[in-house]
Parts: sequence; C-alpha cells; structure tokens
Amino acid sequence: MKEKRPIYERPNANEYDAFYEEYVSLVEGDPVVMLERIKGETLGALGSVSEEQAGVPHQAGKWSVKEWLGHLVEVERVMSFRALWFARGGARLPGYDHETFAAMARHNERALRELIDDYLLVRDATVSLFRGLPTDAALAKGALDGVPTSVRALAHIVAGHERRHLDYFKKRYLGSPDIFSDNPIF
Repeated sequence: MKEKRPIYERPNANEYDAFYEEYVSLVEGDPVVMLERIKGETLGALGSVSEEQAGVPHQAGKWSVKEWLGHLVEVERVMSFRALWFARGGARLPGYDHETFAAMARHNERALRELIDDYLLVRDATVSLFRGLPTDAALAKGALDGVPTSVRALAHIVAGHERRHLDYFKKRYLGSPDIFSDNPIF
C-alpha cells in the first residue's frame, strides 16, 4: 500500500535561515502544488522572449533571461538535493554562492530552448522528489551552512524563490508585474 505524501505546511521560523523568509512568505498553501502551477506562468512569460533577446540583460550589470532561467534551475537543483539529503538523514551541508555558480555556468552560451527543457526536467524531478518522500520526511532537519533547516522549509524556499524571481522578471523584462492577472490559467 502506498504511503500518503508529506504535507508541506508552512515551516516555523526556526526551520530555516532568516535570509529565506521572503521566499517562504510568498508561498500560499502547498508549495508542491505551487511548483506545478507556477511552471505554466514561467513558460508563458518566456514565450514572449526571442533567442536574441534572451541573451541580453535588461540593463548593464544585470542577468540576461538565459542567466535568470539558469539561476532558477540551479537553485532548484541545489535546494532539492538538500531536501533529499536531510530527508535521508544527512546531518549538514555547506552553503554556496549563487553568484559564483551563475558566473561559472555560462548560461548565455546555451540555447534558450535548451534552458527551458532543462527547467522542465528539473521541475518534474523536484515535484516527483517532494511527492515521493515518506510522510515524516517533511519534518526532517539538517544543518544548512550551520542553520537548522527542514525539508518542508526547503520545499517552500524553492517555490517562493521562483515566485519572487518571476515577479521580478515580469516587471523588469516584460514591463508589468500583473501581465497574467487576467488569464485564468496563470
């Protein structure tokens, strides 16, 4: 008999570093459901961006669309690994510098379609991971860069991170923070 999937209720403030509060606060309801839904919104936003536009930042010193999408994918990969590590009893993991990761990734050298495909694969893997963990895994904890962090907090961080960056993307790249507000799909 298949066990029920974990319930990813909002974590308590002592389950993650205060740095992630903004991301956690942006999640309404189940973060795994949010990850499934926001995928369509992200793809919709990317649908208006050409290959040429995707490699150019909206202003000097900022990330291009390719770099932005690559960042979303890399953060999701890292946070998902952390969740798996803690769910399986891992005790601690170091932090990482997302700016260094982004610089080393050279996302602008990849085709936008390739980055979108990568995003879709990682999203499916993330949802599968969080849905497939044992029920008690949501409360499992480890130390992330020395700070106690729960699996349910990591689920919220992944979903809230994308929400925050997608809102920024729509405002800075597409010119409207509410571009999809009248579309019932998003």
